Amino acid sequence: MIRRLSLAATLILVVLVSACGGTDGAVTPTRAPSPGVAPQLATSTDLTAPANTAIITSLLKPGDRIGDMVVTNSEQAGETVLWLYCENNGVSPDDPCKLNSAKRVVVGAGWPAIDQPHVEQNWPGLQQQLFIDGHQIDLPAFGTFDDDYSGSDSGGNKLTGRVRRWNVVLEHVAPGVHVALRKVAIVRELDNGWETTSPGTMNQALYFTIPWQVSP
Repeated sequence: MIRRLSLAATLILVVLVSACGGTDGAVTPTRAPSPGVAPQLATSTDLTAPANTAIITSLLKPGDRIGDMVVTNSEQAGETVLWLYCENNGVSPDDPCKLNSAKRVVVGAGWPAIDQPHVEQNWPGLQQQLFIDGHQIDLPAFGTFDDDYSGSDSGGNKLTGRVRRWNVVLEHVAPGVHVALRKVAIVRELDNGWETTSPGTMNQALYFTIPWQVSP
């Protein structure tokens, strides 16, 4: 029986599914056929930022810089994905998530489903924004990246399927604490093959730093 979940519960399930399980066999990454399938939210003014985080309205495109850091659309299979690697960590700038490398990290968020047809059906029902240190990312300009995955849900049930995420990679992560801020809006009921999710919105901030910036 397909269960109905709130948006927040579904996003928690997404993290558990992707973080708890590895892949069975080889990972087969593919480029999604058309970047920017999901419509962008109109402006950044409806995005609630953490305190003391300025919102910069100019949109960053592939190759643009945030200081010495570079945002690219060059994701490769097996790379660290910020939202999965950090799970429930990094909720405060006083206790940021510690990355395993300063070279590069995938910062694009994703949406999983039981198979590729469900990914294709669900993706247009999502609206998303992403900010890195207050700089808004022009998500359609970066396109998307699709992966196979296999994992388990919170009840220990094995799930296999596909996941699509925005192909946004942050390279040369600078010293200091950084914040990734995303907003997800579901504009219609979505069925990913395991659960149905009702329309709603969610803001999530994740603070992170490079390994040697935080004492062990």
